[in-house]
Formats: sequence, C-alpha cells, structure tokens
Amino acid sequence: AIASALIIDVGCTEKLSDVVVLDEDNFNRLTQEGVWFINFYAPWCGHCKRIMPLWEKAGTEMKDSGVKFAKLDADAETEIMERYNIQAYPTFKIIEGSKKTDYKGDHQVDSFIRFAKEYLENRNKKGSRRWEDESEGVIGTMLGLVRQFAEEKIGLYTGIVWGMGFFFGVL
Repeated sequence: AIASALIIDVGCTEKLSDVVVLDEDNFNRLTQEGVWFINFYAPWCGHCKRIMPLWEKAGTEMKDSGVKFAKLDADAETEIMERYNIQAYPTFKIIEGSKKTDYKGDHQVDSFIRFAKEYLENRNKKGSRRWEDESEGVIGTMLGLVRQFAEEKIGLYTGIVWGMGFFFGVL
C-alpha cells in the first residue's frame, strides 16, 4: 500500500509537456493548420539532448501564442526527414501550410521565442520579404542580409548604394 501511494504521488507530480510530439501518424494531419515551430532531432545526438530542455521551456512559454512548438525524431521518421531536407541535427523550421522557414539563430530559449513572435508579426505584412524562403548557401544568405539591412535600417535606395559601395570596396 505504501509503495502504491508513492508511485501514485510521483505520477501526479509529473508535468506533461507543452511541446507536441510529431510522427508519421500525426504529422500531416496536425501541421495542415496553424503555425508550427518544429525541432527535428535525433535521440543519439548530444547537442539535441542539451537543447531539448530549452526547447521545452520555449514551448511552455509560447503555448498560447499561436505558434505550436513540436519535436520530431527525424532519425525514426526518415520519410519526413527527406521531405523537409533535414541534413543535420538539430534542425529547426517553422511550417505553416506549404510554407517553410528555416531557423538559423542561437539555440537559446529567448532566441526561439523571439523568432516565433517575429514570424507571427511579420508573416502577413504586405511586402515583407524577411519570411520568404531565401536561396540557400552563402550568396542567398548575403543577399538576404543586405536586403534586410537596406529595407529595415536605411531605406531601399540608400541600402543599394551602400551595398554597391561595400561590394566594390568604396565604403
């Protein structure tokens, strides 16, 4: 009786996660609607293991925000891994319908939260290109950074002049 009471007591104090576990059975159905910030991880990956408590904390803090935090064992779900071109662990993506946005920021709670909030704020702004898929690689990254700097900080015209000066070594 005492052992049963201890097991029940321990079981009652266990907190359920606010991060949704995605797999082959529920992925398509759940991600059809809403905004999903997904951690594609591998259970054997040491870095993934260290990040998971931070991911869980961010998911809890954002549970009523309009962004659903989720995790997917990409090692076990190879079809989904291939469909979303997962090349390394962990990989983070925001998925909204057919739109996919890669997360390349710091692996910290506040960074995950900031990215999710910015995504929500900017996703429906007309002319906002920050959240559109960029070309991959160094050139795509540089073009995206110059474009973002030009549009957000100093205006498009000045940004183009600055970018050209920077490129040709004038500035």
